[in-house]
Amino acid sequence: NDNSAGPESAKGVCLALAMSPRFTSLNLSNNSLGDAGATTLSKAIPKLNSLVHLDLAANDLNHRGANAIFAALLSNQSVTSLDLSSKTGGLRNHLCKHNGYPLECLMLRNPVLAKLSLQGTGLGTEGSIGLARGLVANRSLLTLDLAGCDLGARGAAAIAEALADSCLEELNLSDNRIGDEGLVAIAVRIGAPPPEPGQSGTAPLQMQLQSQLRPKLANSSTLDGSSNILNGGNGPAGSSSSGANNGTTGSINPANEPGLESAVKYREHLHVARGSVLELNPTVLAGKSGAQRDE
Repeated sequence: NDNSAGPESAKGVCLALAMSPRFTSLNLSNNSLGDAGATTLSKAIPKLNSLVHLDLAANDLNHRGANAIFAALLSNQSVTSLDLSSKTGGLRNHLCKHNGYPLECLMLRNPVLAKLSLQGTGLGTEGSIGLARGLVANRSLLTLDLAGCDLGARGAAAIAEALADSCLEELNLSDNRIGDEGLVAIAVRIGAPPPEPGQSGTAPLQMQLQSQLRPKLANSSTLDGSSNILNGGNGPAGSSSSGANNGTTGSINPANEPGLESAVKYREHLHVARGSVLELNPTVLAGKSGAQRDE
């Protein structure tokens, strides 16, 4: 960690791991591995059956280096935590749309990864759509950090479509400029209408909104039947939604969806089932555990 280690150092690390494969955590964050170093490490990862945590944050990785790591994890059945996040400075990791499909494959084919951090990598809208496609069928990922990834409204809507079918307990979407449109998509896809003020949201996929909200759902293009983002196709115009838990996109009529007409202007918190909390305010959109919420 923070030792100016470059691509040549990655070769030494691989040799050390080969000679002593008992290590469970590898932290190489804040170094200068670059794509070449990440590619070198990727060749060793499938053989590291005891490795649980891999931290390559802030290593000047681009999409090629990240994809090499994603591909290696397709053959690894031990790593449960992967950190490819960025930190302020010149060694930021940069992801893009070219990481979308590899992330989709990772979500579909890796049965053990439980925590993924891509914070500050600039994954972007197209990259997040690929991730969301895989997230729909993933049953292991519990924590996902996409803060500062330039998702925009479409990227947030794609993640939202995957929420009802995923097993996520913590989700961080801070600093993504998702706007009202993205927030509405998240609210609709999470599921049930919010309880009345003073009631706790403890039922599966139930939400609790802690602020006064105004109805604008009917005007949201994200919820229009013409755009099913994850399927990449066009739904029939005017088709009706068959429910919040089936992952489909249809036109929403607030009058037919009790409680949905109030789910637009988020100012404080959105409580989600499975002991997790999704925080929504002008500056923060982040997941917290049930224990943190109780504090």
